[in-house]
Amino acid sequence: MNGSGPSPDTRSFSILASIYARNRDVAGARNILKRMEQARIEPNVYTFTAIADAHAKVYDTEGVASVLEQMLERGLSPNQVTLRAALRCIEEGSESSHLRDLVNKSKSPTKFIVLCQNIIELLRQEV
Repeated sequence: MNGSGPSPDTRSFSILASIYARNRDVAGARNILKRMEQARIEPNVYTFTAIADAHAKVYDTEGVASVLEQMLERGLSPNQVTLRAALRCIEEGSESSHLRDLVNKSKSPTKFIVLCQNIIELLRQEV
């Protein structure tokens, strides 16, 4: 993203992370965070969601949990797409239908954070 064209921004980096995720390229998606840091651009919920999705597509529960933790550390609340990516990693468990119901019913950021912490705990147990 060097040259005389438009400067990269959070949206353009998030789109790149989504492309990596679509292709199940976890390293490429993760590298977006490093590139954003180098460019002094803050990732947003969409950036982290794309990276969580990349991990989820290869059933990397530890990676999804790590992304969720990074989001919470930065004060970002996961959205339903982020949480659904996490749920894909634990679909085999009996809790998954209960968690899916909670995701669908959650409306407030506080409920999302609590739910996210519960999902992180479940993902850690899967490893």
